[in-house]
Amino acid sequence: MQEYANPGSRLARDWVSPQVLQELERQRRIARSRFVKTVLTVAVVSIGLGLGVVLLVNGEIGGDGLVGVGVAGTFLTVFSVALSQMYFMSYRRNFKGQVVAGLVQKVDSGLKLHGESGMTKEEYDASCLFRNEAAATSFLSEDLIEGTSQGVALRFSEAVASRTYRSGNKSRTETIFRGVIGRVAMPAAVAAPLVLIPRERARDEALGGTPKLEPVRLGDAEFDLAYAAYSTNSEAVRSLVTPDLRHALLAATKSKRRPNLRVSLVDDALYFSFSQAANLLEPPWFTSLANVDLSLPVAEVKSILQLAAELRRRLTPGRASA
Repeated sequence: MQEYANPGSRLARDWVSPQVLQELERQRRIARSRFVKTVLTVAVVSIGLGLGVVLLVNGEIGGDGLVGVGVAGTFLTVFSVALSQMYFMSYRRNFKGQVVAGLVQKVDSGLKLHGESGMTKEEYDASCLFRNEAAATSFLSEDLIEGTSQGVALRFSEAVASRTYRSGNKSRTETIFRGVIGRVAMPAAVAAPLVLIPRERARDEALGGTPKLEPVRLGDAEFDLAYAAYSTNSEAVRSLVTPDLRHALLAATKSKRRPNLRVSLVDDALYFSFSQAANLLEPPWFTSLANVDLSLPVAEVKSILQLAAELRRRLTPGRASA
C-alpha cells in the first residue's frame, strides 16, 4: 500500500505561490469585513423596526412612517446581504480555482477539479448504493474531481441526498446521505451486480428496483454481522467478496475513518460512498490563510484515490491477491 505524507505537515504550502496566497488572504479579509457589516446592518435595521413599533404604539409616528422605515431597512438588508455574498463567492471560487485545483493537479496530473460540478443524480441512482433508503427528492453535489489516475478513469465528489415529506401545509426533510460518492471504471462488466451495505443500514429483504437484488449470506460470521451483501447471483458474490476484501472492509469499519462505507459493482463500474460531515475543500472563512494547513485537502484527495484503487484491485477477478 502506498504511503502518503503526514496530513499534519505543511508541505503542500510549497505548492502554492506566496503571491497567490497573499491575494486570496486580501479577498478573505474583504469578504469577512462585508459579512461583519451585514450582521451590523441587520442588527441596526432590527433595532430600528423595533423602535418604530414602539413609537407607533405610543402614537408618536403614523403607520406610513413605520412602513417607510421597513422599506428602507429591507432595502439596506437585501443590498448588504447580496454584496456580502458576492465577495464571499468570488473568494471561494478563486480559492478553489487557484489553490485546490492546483493541489489536485500536484497529487495527480491526470485529475482536474470542477468546483461547481459534482456526481449526478443518475449516477447516484445507478450505483444501487442507496436502494435500501427512501428515494431522494433532492440531490446536491459539488467539488467534482475526475480524470485518469494510474490509467484508470474515475470521478468522485461531495454530495448530499435528502427526501422531503409533505403533509398538507407541513413538510419535513430528512438527510439520506452526506459525504463522498465516486465511480471507478472496471476492466470489464460484471456478470451480476453486487452491493455491500453496512448491516446497521440494511434489511434482510430484497432491494427493489431493476434488477431486484436478493440478500446473500457469505458464511463469514464477523463479516455478515457487519455488512449485508445483495446480488442477483449468490455464487458471483462469493467469488468477488474474497477474504481479502472482507478483511479490508471490516478494518475500515472498525477504524471509523470511512464511516458508512458502501461499495457496489454495476455493469462496468465500481461505486463507493462514505459519510463525511467535514468539507476540507472549502476555503477558510474566519481563519487566516497563514494558519491553514493546506496539506489537509491534499491528504484527503490522496486517501480517496487510495481507497478507490484498493477497492478496484480487490474486486477485479484474478487480481484480488496481487
